[in-house]
Amino acid sequence: MNHDFALQEPFQSKGLLWARALRRRTIDYWYATTEDPDAAAIEAALATVAVNVMDETIFEKSHGDPYREHRRAHPQGRVVMGLELIRNCEVHAVELAQPTVAAMFGVPELGYRQVYAWAAFKSLPVEYRQQQDGEPRARGEARDAYHKWIAGRPIIETLLDAIAFFESLDEALRPAETLDLRYSFVPGVPLGRNEEQFACRPMGLDQFQLFLPDFACRPTERRSPSWEPADRWLKGQVKTIQKEQPGGVSREIRSRIIDEADTLIGYRGLSGPLDATYRDSWVERAKQVGRDIRMGFRYFVVVGDFEVDATADAQLAVSALSDSVDVLAELERSDSPIALDHLKLNEANPDLYRMERMAR
Repeated sequence: MNHDFALQEPFQSKGLLWARALRRRTIDYWYATTEDPDAAAIEAALATVAVNVMDETIFEKSHGDPYREHRRAHPQGRVVMGLELIRNCEVHAVELAQPTVAAMFGVPELGYRQVYAWAAFKSLPVEYRQQQDGEPRARGEARDAYHKWIAGRPIIETLLDAIAFFESLDEALRPAETLDLRYSFVPGVPLGRNEEQFACRPMGLDQFQLFLPDFACRPTERRSPSWEPADRWLKGQVKTIQKEQPGGVSREIRSRIIDEADTLIGYRGLSGPLDATYRDSWVERAKQVGRDIRMGFRYFVVVGDFEVDATADAQLAVSALSDSVDVLAELERSDSPIALDHLKLNEANPDLYRMERMAR
């Protein structure tokens, strides 16, 4: 804890209340991801209001310039600054901005849960970026923080970052009690007059240390402000494993991935030798396949009864020559949305890509 920023009255009482409000809004957002995009957008926006109250009304008014300097220097403090842009726009702009969908997961007996991310700055409505008179909607450092610390990140990561930041300033803002929750929700119950069924969720979770309920979570998904940001850790992991060979002993290339501009962007296929009992599917950017081959990993193409090894030149261009013919260039084109979506899904979800690349 940074003792320089512990709150004293009257700021402490308000800080305790709004720290709970921020936990409450974060939990509400977490459950809203199982409803629909509008529900998630509403709760995400309201959570940024709680972040802003903690930031400007409580800590900034209590500690002034020292706090502002600390916030500017702290990675999670910059997240708080970036969320200010969303709060300002939601309060003052008329246009609507919807979060982007990074992934969708099935939740048994509940339906689906969406993983939402904040939009890229250039994708925000014009009124979010500037006012009618042409002036920027938010101050420069808030816009810069949005660019660098918010845009493209999972919304839940940024809210957990904000909570972690404020709790690091004053440990009194973190509840003493923890709760080991047995159930995340009760499946549909006939609550409507016409027997309409609604799922039920526990109340009062915001009175305890925040640990998001587990429904359809991946092992690497962050559910507590005390955990390090999973998205940034995973991106570092991806950079590391891309400098190493994929799992297993080989990969068969079965088709080429072609984008909307008719450009080769990647390959897809199956891992392991042809006689393997089970083979995982994979997709990879073309340049990464070239890097893998240059590292000594084996990629091959099946032509009739023969396996033709792929090679890569210094520019990472990949080919597989058989009787002076590049059989790789003659493979089936995967220009269907499914292949592109698989590639984009992996890039939006580094943990899925990590599992796929390390599969044997």
